Amino acid sequence: MKAIAKALIFCLVCVGTYYITVVFLAPKETLSLDKTSKRGSRSPNNIPQAQADIPEKPGKVPEIPKGADEAVQDILQPAAKTSPLPNEHVQPVTETPQPHPLARGWGDEIDWSETYEGALLKSRSSQKPLMVIHHLEDCPVSKALKTVFSANKEIQRMAKENFVMFNLLHETEDPNLAPDGYYVPRIIFIDPSLTVRTEITGKSKKYKYAYSPEDIQTLYDNMKRVRLLLNTEL
Repeated sequence: MKAIAKALIFCLVCVGTYYITVVFLAPKETLSLDKTSKRGSRSPNNIPQAQADIPEKPGKVPEIPKGADEAVQDILQPAAKTSPLPNEHVQPVTETPQPHPLARGWGDEIDWSETYEGALLKSRSSQKPLMVIHHLEDCPVSKALKTVFSANKEIQRMAKENFVMFNLLHETEDPNLAPDGYYVPRIIFIDPSLTVRTEITGKSKKYKYAYSPEDIQTLYDNMKRVRLLLNTEL
């Protein structure tokens, strides 16, 4: 009987130990795991593989070994400064206007006629008055008048837009271009009907169609007068 009683007691102790181990200890371990998960544990079971591979702190940039060639240096540590933009420091090329071959210093932007006959035809077809300038290269007055004539913006604009222009160094065979003689500088106006406007004169009483540098305002007024006469007649 004593042996049976000892066996029963031993069985009861084993069963009690098993019950305590399974019922009480096992749930506490599960609860502990759940709490740890709620606290944001970084266990590999709870973190995706892609995130688990990312280090918590960025690593240092590798130092470039001395003596590395330029290709390796560009890969390990690209240059900080950028290349200049195309044409960043290139000055734009501006073409210098070429002097008009027929201007002879009287204004490069004016469309000068090549011949007297061509100027007359152009005046008739365009219905613009013709301005004929007689001058010489070695004449001091001609040179001085040329300087102020080419520098006067209003005269240059009017000559370009409202007149057919012709300058010459040699006299023509037309006597109508020398109403009071042959001298320089001499400026004659001809209307589109090919009539010489002898009433348009300068300040001199002896040389009616002569102009000096001091007469540039008179020349400007005469150009406006010719335009007005032409508009009135039309």
